[in-house]
Amino acid sequence: MQRPDYSRSIYNIPNTILQIFGISSPQSLRDFKDVNVDKVALILIDGMGENIYSKSVGLRDANHYTITSIFPSTTAAALTTFLTGLSPREHGILEFRMYYEICGKIIKTLPFSPVDSYENDSLIKEECSPEQLFSLPTIFSKLHNEGISSCGLLRGEYWDTFYSKFLFDHARRVPYNSIKHAFNILPKLEEDFIFLYLDYLDNIEHHFGPYSPQSIRFLNHILMEIENFRKRAKNRTILVTADHGLMHIQKKRFMQVPHITDKIGGSPRDVFVYTQINEKYEAITSLPKTTLLQDDLLGPGNAHPALHLRIPERVLLPPEGETLWYQPFQGKGLHGGLSKDEMLVPLLVLE
Repeated sequence: MQRPDYSRSIYNIPNTILQIFGISSPQSLRDFKDVNVDKVALILIDGMGENIYSKSVGLRDANHYTITSIFPSTTAAALTTFLTGLSPREHGILEFRMYYEICGKIIKTLPFSPVDSYENDSLIKEECSPEQLFSLPTIFSKLHNEGISSCGLLRGEYWDTFYSKFLFDHARRVPYNSIKHAFNILPKLEEDFIFLYLDYLDNIEHHFGPYSPQSIRFLNHILMEIENFRKRAKNRTILVTADHGLMHIQKKRFMQVPHITDKIGGSPRDVFVYTQINEKYEAITSLPKTTLLQDDLLGPGNAHPALHLRIPERVLLPPEGETLWYQPFQGKGLHGGLSKDEMLVPLLVLE
């Protein structure tokens, strides 16, 4: 089991960005304490764990650091940390499927939709406000206050969602529709800080697994695009990292709880159970609510006012290579837990 190290994790990267631009942040990485540059690009490759990066072509002459993700090792929690510089304890967005107190039920957080919906922001039709979920301080607003310009590149499918509008506050949002399109736009941007979020690799790893030829080939394609961008980056320092890695799934186990499926969130690698259950699962680590509230797994800082409502009664963590879920699902790669494959990610620095 690999616990997050909140002195050397993705939590420290946005705080390091602030430090680089002269905004003092005690949570910045020590390796960068004396770095001060005019222009930075942060490229976040969703799902690029150390496990898959070690099998790729890599980036030439990059300074390579190994850091941890956060817990839960999910995009919902990690992306929010990147955009705010806050720990999961502080920002309160823990999972893709999580109880939201304003709606009174488990929702899909980033798309702000019911669990059974595939339409972004459809909870607005139920008169459920996103304000209490997404109204958070951002690194972009802190940069803006110091006269530092920023830009966020996002896939067109969600560049105009409530999540993006709130969490890219004071950054110019630019949509793209493919890897090639994103890297055609990137060199033309003039902002001091550029944030590019790429989620294609994560999707491929979910389907084929992190060690599949398809996943490694696609990562190599992204890294080649980064190498090309590096040649045109106009004295811009480039940071490349990930939100989490993925684990290859070898065994799927299922819960016999048809009566409480509306009380289950999280993912098959970190099952959020929002009620009491009697079922016992062999070799499953069970983290009760009190542990999650008191332990440092969710990171440092003051707890979000609604954290005690959003944390489930317990989180169930299957062993490495296994999942636990209440219904069948497709895919060979998953994340959310505390294995090394899920938790260890590279931080690559290109001068």
